Amino acid sequence: MDTSSKRTARQSQTAVNDSLLKIKEKSASQADCCDDDYDDYEMFPPRQQQFCQDLDNQLCGLSSELYISRLIKLCSNDYSKLNDYRERLAERAKNLPDCPQGRLINRKNSSTGSREHKNAIDCYTLDAFINGARNKDIHEIFSQTNERLVIDDANGSKVCTCNTEQSDLQSSMEIMKGAILQMAKEHAHHPTVLHQLQSDISNVLTAFRVFNGT
Repeated sequence: MDTSSKRTARQSQTAVNDSLLKIKEKSASQADCCDDDYDDYEMFPPRQQQFCQDLDNQLCGLSSELYISRLIKLCSNDYSKLNDYRERLAERAKNLPDCPQGRLINRKNSSTGSREHKNAIDCYTLDAFINGARNKDIHEIFSQTNERLVIDDANGSKVCTCNTEQSDLQSSMEIMKGAILQMAKEHAHHPTVLHQLQSDISNVLTAFRVFNGT
């Protein structure tokens, strides 16, 4: 094999190994994130903690209808407060062993209701779950897999989309696959190089499937 071919082979193998390392690092990072334990509101800034605690106090013991209407009113000047409160309740609920562990569904305005009203309903369901109520509604708040982001579309139906990291990796894999196929054509007469590349590619695909949950 000439010097140029050896250099190209080394560069290609380095690219494959770098991609494998990237996938492993992202997978480990995601696992660490999923293993985090939350303790009520302690990880949030004091002002947010106080706001959430105030909502807890003002909404305690209310019926579903009163809870939802009052929560919307209390957060009417800032939608992000309602969204944040929903996220905090979800984090508390996930400390319970029988809580679904998927991602929160991202609510949107639709013919079935406003995102504010949908999120307020979710808050009531989460609060009831935290306080001992068990019903199937809790499963409508979380997606069924941690690898998907579930969104309510404008028609009120749920649409699954890959998360950003997964999409980025998928794109990188497609680019890398094209480059490897091109190199395989150029170095078809070097079986040792091709065998090593096939082995590395197999490792990359295995790591990607593990990350992708397939």
